Amino acid sequence: MKLLNSKKLWVVLAFPILVCSQLRAQGTDDVDGRLYLFCKTWGYVKYFNQNKCFRVWDQYLPNNISDIIAARDNASFNSILMGFLNQAGNNGAVTNPPALPDTNLLVNNEWIHDSRFSQEVRDFLDRFTSNIHPDQLTCMVRFNNGSNPRAYGWLDFSQDTIDMSIDYTKVSHRLTTVFYYWNVINYFFPNRNLMDEPWDAILLRYIPLFRQPMTAIEFHKLFLKFVSNLSDSHGVSSSDLLVQSFWHGWFNPPVAIERVEGQCVVTVTDSVEGVLPGDILEAVNGRSVKQIEDSLRPFICASNEAVLYREIYSNMLRGGLDTEMELTLTNRTGETYSVITTRTMNSTQWILLKRRGSVNVPFTITQCGYGYVNMGLLQPADVPAMYDSLKTCPAIIFDIRGYPKGTITSLVPYFFSAPFASARMYAPALFMNLSGRLCNYLPGWYYIRDNQTDFGSFSNPAPYSGKVYILVNQETQSNAEYTCQVLSYHPNATVIGTQTAGADGNVSGLYLPGGIITIFTSLGWYYADGYQQQRNGVKIDSMVPRTIEGIRNWSSWMNTGMNEERIDLSDKETGIYFLLVTSQTGKTEAVKLIRQ
Repeated sequence: MKLLNSKKLWVVLAFPILVCSQLRAQGTDDVDGRLYLFCKTWGYVKYFNQNKCFRVWDQYLPNNISDIIAARDNASFNSILMGFLNQAGNNGAVTNPPALPDTNLLVNNEWIHDSRFSQEVRDFLDRFTSNIHPDQLTCMVRFNNGSNPRAYGWLDFSQDTIDMSIDYTKVSHRLTTVFYYWNVINYFFPNRNLMDEPWDAILLRYIPLFRQPMTAIEFHKLFLKFVSNLSDSHGVSSSDLLVQSFWHGWFNPPVAIERVEGQCVVTVTDSVEGVLPGDILEAVNGRSVKQIEDSLRPFICASNEAVLYREIYSNMLRGGLDTEMELTLTNRTGETYSVITTRTMNSTQWILLKRRGSVNVPFTITQCGYGYVNMGLLQPADVPAMYDSLKTCPAIIFDIRGYPKGTITSLVPYFFSAPFASARMYAPALFMNLSGRLCNYLPGWYYIRDNQTDFGSFSNPAPYSGKVYILVNQETQSNAEYTCQVLSYHPNATVIGTQTAGADGNVSGLYLPGGIITIFTSLGWYYADGYQQQRNGVKIDSMVPRTIEGIRNWSSWMNTGMNEERIDLSDKETGIYFLLVTSQTGKTEAVKLIRQ
């Protein structure tokens, strides 16, 4: 069994056992405990059942949930459970089963011996478990081949979904959705054990909350909180009902904000009279920023604090088109003032506003001779011309504070002498041919591979030998983090900036009743040396955070002829900051500032 190291192996495998043991010991013979056990049993029997292709699994949930809630005692609960198990069918002995996948990341079945189960139920589950083996079926969950419009992302759950009509005012329907989602994450979220709280404990904590009477919008909001426990920056959930009744619209005022030095700071504005970059936002419509942050925090799924505030600040000013809002701010002289502004920008326009000032060409050469590449604009077709133009520069700056255009595969042959491994991936055990290797279906188990073959076959005796500076921040996420990860293996690379989003690995989505779509990271992703990128973000050599003073100074420079955002980087050897700016005449220059 291949894992990162023996100590991590003990943590990954033993920790869930300890958690489940504690839950069993602390569990009581009550409704919530029985529902918890039913949720686990339903998902376990569904995903590992030899009859899985011949059952309509979601239809087993609502009536059984209602019956368990009404059950008078544990004996009644076990009778209901046996009825479900008998309908599902048990596993039989298998002759010459396929070999197990590389590693078990997620499956722990110690809970099947819970004392609340009758002997009959335990005997059934023991036999079921002893006959679990990999198979080559694709009738449940499979890799997305792009042919099914109901599949979203890397994994295709279109044959494992809730197809029944759902009414979220009914407790059995709410728990049907929750139990389905919980089991998908339990067996297909490779970072489940990186959550702040065990997934089992989260289920037990939320069952009584979802049992409370509620409206549809109250369910949608509580589901947002439930999903936030993944601590996965890919974990976005949305619905029309949430947009209309919780976020109150898609539109923002022409004011971009960012968390800088623990404050909510204006970074860019567009024709909002009196508001300048570097002003500190104190309140919105009379509510303090701190109150708004605290109220939104439980609804945001984020790998780390950097992304938490990125998402809070991306959503806290939202509302309906042309609606007004009052902003209270403090300017650079310490004076507090208020302005009325109007929400006029949709999400795409607002993101462009946030990025206003970035160098708006794919690549260029600064006056001091450094190359600069805007990875948010560079297309694969641009790479040969870019390299031909910048290959003699003593240094090339790769700005990855945005989302790349899939260029990393094209870049690698110019910057490295031969294909190499920079990442280790944990791919879910689903039936397919993975790079010439036959993989079998076994949920919760994973096949391990690296990315060396992803770059094809090449040999470059003279790759780029100058310095490589890589700029990152909280906007650097997913493919952007991977791009940084690969480039950071260059022998002269320096990664500069602040903590990145900590969410890499292919995403998969689920379509849930009520128009809810929810996404999660479905491929485990690490550096080749085993460094955990999920939640941590990329490895950073030099932390260079933004400052309020810097934003204010840049605003002043813009008013004297500079119209582009600064690009900070720090040369570790010389201790010098470089600021890349573009004047209104279109001339790109590099300004050196000695580190203070």
